[in-house]
Amino acid sequence: MIITRDSGWLSVNQTTVQDTSSASQKSIIRTTIHSITEVDGKPGPEKEEIIDEPVSGVKVELQSFFLAIKGNDDGLGDPAGALKDVAFIQAALNSEGQLVDLSQ
Repeated sequence: MIITRDSGWLSVNQTTVQDTSSASQKSIIRTTIHSITEVDGKPGPEKEEIIDEPVSGVKVELQSFFLAIKGNDDGLGDPAGALKDVAFIQAALNSEGQLVDLSQ
């Protein structure tokens, strides 16, 4: 998935990497952020940041959502935030490459 903005873009991919604690591969979600800041009103150098997180799957997301409904804050967000996540996923699945106003 690639998300673009005026001052950069980010990509989110699932990939595998070598597990440093064993000889096996592990699945991760890799987010690569490319951002451009203005310098004296002109585009400056592009900055790249890579964030790797282990795949935790739908189970963890649902667990967090149901805990939030019960009123237990796990620090990952609240039910309204979960609904925004659902809206984002729905827009990604249905956008067909067109711009989507997520506030709608």
